[in-house]
Formats: sequence, C-alpha cells, structure tokens
Amino acid sequence: MIEKDEAIVIRSVDFSETSLILTLFTKRFGKIDALAKGGRRLKSSFESALDILSQISVTFLHKKRDVLDLLTESKLIKRFHVTSDNLSGLYGAYYVADLLNLFTEPDAPNEKLFNIAAQTLVQLEQAHSVNYFVARFEYNIMQENGTQPTLHICAECGSNIDNKNVDNKNIDSVNNDNANVDGMNVGDANVGGLNIAMAGQPQKVRRTNARERIPFSFLSGGVICDNCAEKMRNNGQMYKPITPFALDMLQHFANENTTKNNETENVKNITELNDNTMLEILNLTNNCINHQLGTRPRTQKWLQKNYPE
Repeated sequence: MIEKDEAIVIRSVDFSETSLILTLFTKRFGKIDALAKGGRRLKSSFESALDILSQISVTFLHKKRDVLDLLTESKLIKRFHVTSDNLSGLYGAYYVADLLNLFTEPDAPNEKLFNIAAQTLVQLEQAHSVNYFVARFEYNIMQENGTQPTLHICAECGSNIDNKNVDNKNIDSVNNDNANVDGMNVGDANVGGLNIAMAGQPQKVRRTNARERIPFSFLSGGVICDNCAEKMRNNGQMYKPITPFALDMLQHFANENTTKNNETENVKNITELNDNTMLEILNLTNNCINHQLGTRPRTQKWLQKNYPE
C-alpha cells in the first residue's frame, strides 16, 4: 500500500552505485527501513532530501515487516544545518538519531517521540545548551520507552524520597564529594536560584547545599533511600551519589510538556548553568542509557570528546 508521511532520516547505507537503504523515523508508522532506488544520483525523484538528520515528506510502498519498504518520492521539509563552531551540536544530533534507532522497534508508531526528536534537532542547531537538550532527550526517550529512572520513591523498597532533607550518613563513605565519571571531574554543583522554563512557565529551582548527595542506583533503576544504600554498600554493590539539583532537573524533564512540535524553548536561564552542573546531569542520563542498552553508543563517545574540560 502506498503511504505518505513525515520522517527524520536517522541512518543511510549505500546499497549500490546508485541506491541507498534508509532508516526513517516517521510520524505515523514509527521506524521503517526503505530502499531508495537511484537515491545516490544527483537528479532523482528524491530532490537531494535524503541526508542524515533531514526532516522530509516521503511517499513509500509499505510492505511486510521482513521486507524493505520502497521509497518512491521525498521532499525536503528541513535540513539539519550547523555552523563550523557548533560541532557539539552536530554530534548531539547524530546521538539523537542513534538513540531513535536503538530504542525503537520497527513499525511501532510514536508521534509524540517524533515531535520531541524534531524539536530537539531544531534546538541543537542553535549552538547553545547542547548538553541540556541532549540530556533532556535521553530522559524523554527513556520515558517514552517506559524505562525512565524512579525519581520520587526508593527504587528498592518504595519509600518516599525527600530531596529537601538529605541525610548524608551513608553517602560520603561511597564516593568523594567530587564525582568522577569517565575520567571527568564533575565537581560540586553551584546552583543558586535559577528559573528553568517549564511548560511555558518559569519554575524556581530550590537552592541546595552542593555537598548534599542522594544515592542513585543504575542497577535498581533510580534513587534509593539511605537504608537501602547502606544494604547495597554492605553487599559490595555500587551506587552513585547525586546532588539534589541533578534530581530536580530529572524531575523537571519528567514533568515538562514536550509535546508541542517545533516550539523553541526559552533557554535564557538554562545557559546560566555552569559546565560542571550540566556535566553531572548529562553523565547521569548517559549512564542510564548505557545501562539499559548494555553498551555505550558510538555516537555518545563522539559527543563526550567535546565535553568542556
């Protein structure tokens, strides 16, 4: 059956001297693999619209799951473009495409995730707050997959977690105050009272003591209480102390309205976050992704090479 839809090009492989095999994340059909006959020719019915990260309108012959769809026509809606001084934005966009491929199944529609991805690509073009938008997309895709970390109750025993009254008794014995992730010192978060744009409304982020820490277990799937942290420590199991601000930001991602497509977020106050603060949040979401996939995506390695020193 011939179908028409919007799509983001997330992967492209040469099939012959003239043709391509594309992986597209579409709005109504989810992820599909399609053969673009003649897609490598300069003059074709695809109008040079098949570049990675492009948002396009496609016409294709939708076949059975185990057979490639046949792409018959495409028109460019928006090409992803960054300046030469925004390599981190480019690597972030490649990472977004990689996550769409890794976290989604063929023919599983998710219009909300399509809108989130399209919006994120627009924001990554703008050369600011790249780490923020990458971390937010990582949380969003876990949320859409139903595998987001637990943030309000202990992932082990189910008791409530109150990050306003943090008990340090079992935390400092596990890690130093300055967390070191992948060889990078993320240091103490110096937050102050920042306004974070949330669903169109500014939200005051609570001032916190940067040396407070909340136990977070990738194995358990979220925050854990002090009692469970002590049990894990006694059993030789690892967990990561995180700042209350990092937990606040994850809760912000969880509550944020991200369904409005192509809406440019107000990042006036996001850009005030210092590098160490964003590195803690980004490394946290990076490691959640890695734990769920059982591996570290190649494009995440490219992105981390551009982390600030």
